[in-house]
Order: sequence, then structure tokens, then C-alpha cells
Amino acid sequence: MTFPSSCAPLTGISRARLPAWALPDGWPTQANGEPLLADLAFRDGRIAALTPTDQPTPGLWDLAGALTLPGLVEPHAHLDKTFTIERCRPAQAGLLPAIHAMHEDRRHWSRADIQRRASTALARAAANGVTHLRSHVDWFTADAPDAWQEIARLDTVGLTLERVALVPLPLFRELAQAEAIARTVANSGERCLLGGFIHSSNWDATAMEICCTARPAGIWIWICILMRSSAKCLRG
Repeated sequence: MTFPSSCAPLTGISRARLPAWALPDGWPTQANGEPLLADLAFRDGRIAALTPTDQPTPGLWDLAGALTLPGLVEPHAHLDKTFTIERCRPAQAGLLPAIHAMHEDRRHWSRADIQRRASTALARAAANGVTHLRSHVDWFTADAPDAWQEIARLDTVGLTLERVALVPLPLFRELAQAEAIARTVANSGERCLLGGFIHSSNWDATAMEICCTARPAGIWIWICILMRSSAKCLRG
């Protein structure tokens, strides 16, 4: 690869190999049927032009045919739980044993521990091409956990981070408590969403009804894990 001067802003990349689905209709091909490589010109942080090429363009970062993809999206992460496997191993396979093991590990969850683990995970995600990450954050009481604030403090340069409050359904059983949780999430800033952990083992019809009436305007995400055919959930 040929790199442009580090003293000037990157104006584009040359000879990028794009997947077929990213190419416009009628894109020219080589004699062997392979699509031509592409030059991408940047303007104001966006792709301003896409042109076919078979030669490097002066002034652009020459990728020499390297595969080029849009930023990756991680829709389901748990930054509060990451990097705990060495000290937290479930006694047996399955979701509920894993949840129990994680609850046992919470004794280590100081603010410094959460910050160290979550920042390492976020940096690794960004280094591997993730540009948008949604992290669920476990709640254990009606009060926001330390991880809710610590994850908000992470350095997210080059990456969009969403936080989802993963609240066990029984915590919504009391209307006042449900409204307090919803207000906390709503007042936590942009890209904060409210989620409910709904499982066969914690189904509560009253709590479910309150969830649907106590929520403020906004987006709700329901994480519904079914363990038996009679399990209840909201339809997607």
C-alpha cells in the first residue's frame, strides 16, 4: 500500500476492492469478469465520489486491491461483563448458569474495574472496524448501576456508542418504580434506550402491563429470551 502525506487530511482512497453489493449498477469489469477496483473521494467526512480505476491515483491512499467494507455494527454487546471469563466460569452450560456466575463476579465490579474492562473492549472493537456499538447494561435495582455511568464516560472517538438499560421485568412491577427507571434512562442523554429482560423464569403479566403504560416517549428495546413454547413475549 502507498500512504499519502500524514501532514494533509485524507482526501480519498485508491484501488479499493468493494463487494459487489456496494457497487452501483453498470460497474465495469475486468476481462476475467471481476469488478474493477474503485477510487473513493472524501468530502466533509463522507464519500463524495466513487469511480472505477485500475491504476493508483496520485494523492490518494493506494490500497492496492485490499478489500474495503463499511464500518461494522455490533448490535449486541455487554461492556459491563466483558473480560471476566478468567475469573468467572459458569459451573455448567446454559443461560441461567451464566447469569448466576456473572452475579457472583459482581463483587469485583468497582468503578475502576468496569472502566478498565469496558474501555479495553471498546478500543479493541474500534481497532477492528466497529463504528457503531450497542451495549446492554445490567440493572439490579431501580437505581442506575455504576456501569451505566462508567460506560457513558468511555472514549468513543470514531465510534458511536448506545447504552441499553437491561432491566429485569420484575423491577417494573410497581408503577412508581417503573416510572423512575424510565425517567433515569430518558434523562441519561442521547443514544440511551430502555430494555426489559423478559424470560420464562421471570414472566410477570402485571409488570409487563406497567411497562407499556409507564414508559415515556422514546424507543424501547425488548430482549426476549424464550426457553419454552409457552413463554410470553412482545411480538417484534
